[in-house]
Parts: sequence; structure tokens; C-alpha cells
Amino acid sequence: MFIILNLVEKALDSLDQLSSNDLIQVRGQNRVISLYSIKNGILEESSRNFSKGIGTRILSNGAWGFTRTNITDFQSIQSSIVDAQKLAKAASSYQTRKIQLPRSPPINDSVKLKCQKPIENFSPNEIVKLLQSISSGVSDYLPELKNISINLLGLTDKKFFLSSEGSRIEEEFTKIQLKIDLLLKKYDSRVPFSETYGHTGGMELFDINQPDSIVENLVTEVKPLLEAESCPAGLFKVVIQPSLCATLLHEAIGHPLEADLAMAGGGFNEALIGSTVSSELVTIYDSGSIEHGLGYFTYDDEGIKCNPTTLIENGILKSYMHDRTSASIMGTEPTGNAHAWDFSVPPMIRQTNIGMKAGDYSLEELIEDIKHGFVLDGTFGGMANSNGDFTFGFQRARQIRNGRLEENLRGANVAGNAIEVFKTINAIGKEAILRPGACGKSQFAVQGRVAPAIRCEIMVGGIGGK
Repeated sequence: MFIILNLVEKALDSLDQLSSNDLIQVRGQNRVISLYSIKNGILEESSRNFSKGIGTRILSNGAWGFTRTNITDFQSIQSSIVDAQKLAKAASSYQTRKIQLPRSPPINDSVKLKCQKPIENFSPNEIVKLLQSISSGVSDYLPELKNISINLLGLTDKKFFLSSEGSRIEEEFTKIQLKIDLLLKKYDSRVPFSETYGHTGGMELFDINQPDSIVENLVTEVKPLLEAESCPAGLFKVVIQPSLCATLLHEAIGHPLEADLAMAGGGFNEALIGSTVSSELVTIYDSGSIEHGLGYFTYDDEGIKCNPTTLIENGILKSYMHDRTSASIMGTEPTGNAHAWDFSVPPMIRQTNIGMKAGDYSLEELIEDIKHGFVLDGTFGGMANSNGDFTFGFQRARQIRNGRLEENLRGANVAGNAIEVFKTINAIGKEAILRPGACGKSQFAVQGRVAPAIRCEIMVGGIGGK
């Protein structure tokens, strides 16, 4: 990376045609993606993919131009920078609203995030054996198991960011994500189940979550569902556990709070800034500085520090997640939320680790006032739009009768408008759990979610699962 960085600096110095009025941002990246996939104990994929290159973004005459190249000799880098300027100038004639950005203070920093056990230090055979041990352990305890898929993703990045404003930032980090999908069958019933583990760090993930513990947790959670009835449909008072709350928070609250979607007319439109949009118990934030979260970043891909941003405070809408462009349009500061999947694409507004502040309630206290309702847990994902309308699957439920937990129930779906649902929150759990997640908003991303349990009213219905 150091050699490419020096070549970029020399290329920028050599180009007389670059205007001092142009904002130039160059991102370089050297990435290793490790992928391992086991299905029913059989290896389906074992790969390590290497990529490197630079992405150049230039703001000229009020418009952005972007180029990328994975050929990193001096001439190719130089040509890529020149082409980005040409594209910006060409786009300028079609730009009805010229982009003007305040100057950003230069940052000179080098950051290497903690990684105790780099995935590259493990042989493919060691990793495959580890995943197979989980697969065989679950199979041994669950004769009803029909399919088990285990997928491990490892990202190792070395990056740099250079700008004409004087910033020079180098970063190095590793992220690991493990996803396990089960399908059980008993009689005519099919029971799907899924769990995800992940962090910013290396293979020490499996010291924190020992394979035997992963097996035990999966078996303990899924086995009662084999004899469980389906969850009834209707509007209920429920306790939503952190795993499902995390999905609801990311998809149906987080996305509408991204400035590009908000400015396009989403559920949290600009007119609502300073207004009550949720229960007064609710405080929601986004923070790239949460250590070990999958969305842990020191700087975003515009060189902005990833500090915590309060989005909703005590139910009042305070801010959106911004890149430099949206912040300039709205007359506010960028929040460190401009992120790109890799060097080959320009950054866009993304969540890092979205979270909800914990409350004061234990699980017992959350359920004690519910005469008839459910505890909902686990997630199969789903869909949501920028207005906050959503449909998600949950994996399992527990019946609540007169403030007591009773029988297990199988998963189903929840639906509604998140803004309206969050207005019904009247209690929040005392422990907020850091969860791993992924997102596909135009570009793939791994992210974190920090979620407590919440008590609210929500529509339950349909048959959950995949």
C-alpha cells in the first residue's frame, strides 16, 4: 500500500491541469476476502480473493466525477485522476444544483485496529475443520435436521485516503462474520432457524464464541420449536428481543434516517427535525467508534471522523446520517457516514453501528404488565421502505399470559410502520446487545446494531421463515 500511496502523491503533483478549486479524493485499497462455505458437513467453497486498486473522486464546477483502476502503475494512476476530472466537468453541465462543500480540516493519521488472530494465519484446513465441528455437533443433537449451512466471511483491508485538502489517512482492519442456517423437519412441519456472529477483529471470534457453545445455543433455541404451535395473528402487546429489534432498528428506522433517503421524501422528512417522532423513552444513535462492532471505523471514505451521532433523542428527531454533500445541502456538519464497499465504487451514506440507548427494565419487568401477548425473538430479515413501512420474519415466540412466560411458539411475521410502532414503546430493556449485520443498499456492507429489548404494540401475522 505504501508504494501505491507514494505513486498517487507523485501523480497528483505532476498534473498541472488540476485546478486548485477542484476537490480531489483518492482512496487506495488492498483487500483479502476469505470465504468458506459448508453445507451438511461438505465443503462447498474455500477461497481467498485478493484485490487492489484506487478510486478517484473529483468535485469540479459543482459536480462529482469518479473513476477506478486496478492497474496501479504511475501512468494508469495519472490517467485515472485526469479522467475523473473530465467526468466531473462533463457532469457539471447537467448538474441543476451545484455542489459546494465547505473546506474540511486536513487529517494526518495512521490507524491499525486490533486483531489478535489474523485469518490469514490460519490454514484453509484449520478453518474448514472448525466449521465442520459446528456442523457435526448440531447434527449429532438434532436428528430432525435436514439442512445446515455455515458460511464464514473474512475481510482484511489496508486502505489509504488522500485529499487535495491535505488529508492523508492510512487504516488497517479485519472483520469476521459467521452465518449459520438450519432447516429441521418433523412430521409435516418445517422449522427454519438462523444465527449470525461477527466482529471487527480476527479469528479470536471463536475464543469469544467457542464452537461447543455455538452448538449448545443453536440446539437449545431451536429444539423447542419442533413441538411448538404457530403464533396467532393480530395486534398484540409484545416484547421484542434484541435480535429482532436490531433488524427493525436498522431496516425500518436506520434507512429512513439516512439523509439521501430523508431528502427524497421518506418518513423522517426534513420538516420533522425538532419534532417528536417516537416515544420519549427512545434515543437512537449511529456510531462508527463502537469497538468490535462490524461497523467499527475510525474515518469514513471522505476522511471524516466516525464520531457518535445522536439521531433521535428522547423521541425528538435531532439529525440524519450525512456525507459531506448532504450536510452541505442541509447546512449542517457531516457525520462520518460516507462509506464504500471497496475502491471500485464511490462512497454513499451508510449506517455504521446503529444503536438504541438501553432503558431500566429487566425481562421480568417488561412482561409483568402484559395480560396477553408474546415475546418475539430471532430474525429472518424482511423488507422496509424509506417511509418506515416494514414486514419482517421472526424465528420464535413465547406466549405471555397474565405477566408470565408460557409455551413456545413458532415464528411468523411482524408488519407495520416503524415510526408508529416506536411511538407505542413504553418500556426498554436494561441491556443493549451488540449484534452483527449486513446491508445491501446498492452496495454490500457489514455493519453493527446495538439493540435492547423493547415493549410495544405490533401487528403479528402470517407464517414466518424462509
